Amino acid sequence: MKRAGVAGLLVLLSCRAEDVELVPPNVDGGSPEIPGLLSLSIRPASVSLVESGQAAAPTQFTAFGAFDDGERELTDQVAWSLAPAELGTITAGRFERSGLGGRGTVTAAAGPVVAQADLEIRLQQLLEGPDLFPGDATLFPSDTSSDSVDQATLELLYPSHEVELPQNLGRLDVEWIASGGLDRFQVVIESPLARIRANLRGTSARLGGATWAQLAGSHLGETVELRVRGLRSNNPTTIYTSDPITITFSAAQIPGAFYYWSTTTRGIMRARIDAPLATLAVPTSGGECVGCHTLSRDGRSVAYTRDNKLRSNNLPDGALLFPSGGAAAQDSTAAAYSPDGARLLVADREHLELVDALTGALLSRVDLPEDRRVAQPDWSPDGRWVAIAYLNSRDEDLREHFTRTVFEGTSLAVLSVGEDGALSSPQVLVQSSGEDDTVFAPSFSPDSSAIAFVRARGRSKDNRRAELYLIRTDGSGGPVSLARLNRRGGGRQTITQVGNSLPVWAPSTRPGEAWLAFSSIRSVGSRSPEGYDQLWIAGIDLSRVVPGDDPSSAAFWLPFQSLTEANHRPLWTPNPNDTCVATVDLCGNGVDDDCSGQADDACCTPSPELCGDQTDNDCDRAVDEGCGCSLTESCANGVDDDCDGRTDRDDDDCED
Repeated sequence: MKRAGVAGLLVLLSCRAEDVELVPPNVDGGSPEIPGLLSLSIRPASVSLVESGQAAAPTQFTAFGAFDDGERELTDQVAWSLAPAELGTITAGRFERSGLGGRGTVTAAAGPVVAQADLEIRLQQLLEGPDLFPGDATLFPSDTSSDSVDQATLELLYPSHEVELPQNLGRLDVEWIASGGLDRFQVVIESPLARIRANLRGTSARLGGATWAQLAGSHLGETVELRVRGLRSNNPTTIYTSDPITITFSAAQIPGAFYYWSTTTRGIMRARIDAPLATLAVPTSGGECVGCHTLSRDGRSVAYTRDNKLRSNNLPDGALLFPSGGAAAQDSTAAAYSPDGARLLVADREHLELVDALTGALLSRVDLPEDRRVAQPDWSPDGRWVAIAYLNSRDEDLREHFTRTVFEGTSLAVLSVGEDGALSSPQVLVQSSGEDDTVFAPSFSPDSSAIAFVRARGRSKDNRRAELYLIRTDGSGGPVSLARLNRRGGGRQTITQVGNSLPVWAPSTRPGEAWLAFSSIRSVGSRSPEGYDQLWIAGIDLSRVVPGDDPSSAAFWLPFQSLTEANHRPLWTPNPNDTCVATVDLCGNGVDDDCSGQADDACCTPSPELCGDQTDNDCDRAVDEGCGCSLTESCANGVDDDCDGRTDRDDDDCED
């Protein structure tokens, strides 16, 4: 077991790869047939290892073959492979671990003859904080069965129960509150594959560093349990513990960079999910306000409103694209790029305008009925739909007080985009129930299947009662509430009236796993932003956007922020300096989203895995996984036993 400085866990995570992918098993060579070989076996047949964070000696597996005349060692003659490959490498039976925990399989093969051994690697580390005195580390016994659970004495404040984290978050703050004279603490993170303990003083810790990377990488799509233990150093006989919370490590990352509006700096800021700090991307000049920004999908340009006029800048150098040469700028309250970045859809209260994204020249206009108002357009990634906040009420007072950022009584409407690029008339998807029911800020999911939006009682701006919802783009099923995202506070607390607003989808490196960013004035542990909006992100399962279900996880705070600044609308885009940043391939948009060199090549409609057809039916990038293949076909059971694509009498093994 490792005993080292707590910096191994409580520091910033170093840079990780941009993508998390399933990789093929680690294979050390071919699979030659050995004449006369009847069967293979591996010794040891099962290995359990402990990963302490220190250098470890390789583990040797040995292959034996059975022949008519007895047994022979074949370690150097068989082909060795390891799955999953993330666990390490294997060559000639010599396994060297990567530092990750997990369960896997070691395989030895000689032609059709195969043997396997089970492999388990558990993370087990004890870390000590720099402020501990000699003897502190021995105060907490490893056995937690006698701990006393008492929320009045020890309670977790952050993170939240049932939070989901991307692989590249980099760091996570943990905070708790203690009473009753507790002055020594232990953070415990456990799963069937891990037991990480950190001893320290104080009531907060920042998790990061190499151990954090090991923990996240060892739990792709899996859950760990976090709790805090505490005691009195002058009377350590009773150990208290908080209620545990669960943390899920997604197998996905959130790639690229994002640009968000900061009302404190009065400019558009740029950061990455793992950034220690954000930088100013589009500054203000002369005290003017830059807001309502939108970005092209390729990250090469940003459009925004300044003094109610549309402007656009090149990225990342910030050079002004338009207006130029003294040309008049278009009136604008907000805008959205077409998926190809060629056009901008501009909302200006009474109408929608399509303008050239490079020059700002007006291309066409969609006039609305005189008593209608429009704001906050969003263009679906597949190019087929536009969503808007739509005032279709005949209430004259609502129309008169409809401004660039403040309005009431709006509904959610969509417009279809024709093959010629023309927009249809608005069709209401979520109707406002009255002047104090405001539906606004629509945002399409990356696969265009759903729309996130805000619903609030009262006006759209600075509304503490605002909450986020989802609805399928076709309107089926109606709005879906996001209880965990909206109301799960720190630990297991329930929160209300924290102004959840302005949702924006982040990209993901895995299909089916989505991320929704938003602004909120909720507290971060014991720290209150005092009314300042902060950026939060929650995981979303798009397969569960149905009424009565909650497809959201609890949200996490982006840790590069200062609590004395107000931030909102983080819009993601590939890094303009990157040739390509891989995300999930979006079917039908003609864009090479996954950087494979071919557009829409990775499109897949999930179905149950069909054994033996050599096809990835369930779209998890593995072929015929979970299929136990026999060496020969059973000829009357209706199953493709040997996974060659032929069943029963159609198989050569069953010829008469």
